[in-house]
Amino acid sequence: MSDTAQELSTVSATVEEISSSVTQIANQTETVTETGCEAERNSSDTQSALDEINHQAQEAVSAVESLDQITDEVADIVELIGGIAEETNILALNAGTEAARAENTSEGFGVAAGEVKQLAEETRVATADVENLIGEVQHEVDTTRQEIMGVQQRVSDGSQTVGKAIRQLENIVDDVIEVNTAIQKVDRAAYE
Repeated sequence: MSDTAQELSTVSATVEEISSSVTQIANQTETVTETGCEAERNSSDTQSALDEINHQAQEAVSAVESLDQITDEVADIVELIGGIAEETNILALNAGTEAARAENTSEGFGVAAGEVKQLAEETRVATADVENLIGEVQHEVDTTRQEIMGVQQRVSDGSQTVGKAIRQLENIVDDVIEVNTAIQKVDRAAYE
């Protein structure tokens, strides 16, 4: 009987040791589960931040497109002013020609025609300068739009990567919970 008691004592000690190990493993899996849940929350926060950045990038693209439309409208106005300056120049040339025909009787008219011609030329030069500036602005608008769209694409790619990481973390957490449940069953069975 003494051998049986000793064997029971050994088995009992072994069961207690196994139970202690199982409890320790269960505690560790619980810690891993908590860490996984926290990582999942952090990833969700990152996903939200990326979504907000993407939204702001879309708003920036809209603003740049609006600016592009405004520069197109300004370009149309400058083109109209250029046309008026060209017509004014032609009228000034005609007035100068008429003043030359009328000779001395219309000397004041010739001076006025010369002034109008000079103003038309200055307007033409200023219009050309404005057209050049508008071209530069439109180029910068296009460049900015492309850069923002590039940022938007990188944010979208990052968002997809974070989404994938979230799904993987969810799977890991689910797996750890299953392992923890199985360990708890083993622990309970050891005491039965």
